[in-house]
Amino acid sequence: MENIYALIKRPEIPLVGLVVSIVCIIGALIVLKQKPPIQQEIETPHVEIISKSMVAVDIEGAIQKPGVYELKEDARLVHALIKAGGLIVQADRYFVARNMNLSKRVVDEEKIYIPFLIERADSSEATLPSVRINTATSSQLELLPNIGPVTANKIIKNRPYESIDELVSKKILGQKTFENIKSLIEL
Repeated sequence: MENIYALIKRPEIPLVGLVVSIVCIIGALIVLKQKPPIQQEIETPHVEIISKSMVAVDIEGAIQKPGVYELKEDARLVHALIKAGGLIVQADRYFVARNMNLSKRVVDEEKIYIPFLIERADSSEATLPSVRINTATSSQLELLPNIGPVTANKIIKNRPYESIDELVSKKILGQKTFENIKSLIEL
């Protein structure tokens, strides 16, 4: 023990110890500053929520502007028909009224076909009942080509009819419109 005490009393030993201590402290500071603190990264999968706000619908047949249309995902069949310009004169409105739910929501990639009147005449549906002009409601009359609410009300106001030709003679319909619908009406 005396040897250690004698060693410490020598002036160069404490100085060497002090220098070694300072070097160790400086070295530790340099090492700690160079190495960034260890951060534990938690990997989470990247999930992107895509809201489908639009659907594509193909509308063909007796329509003003056939084609593919983008509609809001909550759109109804009636919205699709409006976007396509509506039905043309030759559209089978009777079929549309009886078989198509205009309030139905359209579905992405859906195909909608509006038949022509001529298709009904060529099919077994040719025996479908005609619209009775003496008893039909305004909405039933409006199913006929080129008959809107105003014309339907004129037809109702001028009842009763003894012949369907009276629609022209009473100047309710023009000859061309009458020719288009005469096969679809009866008394």
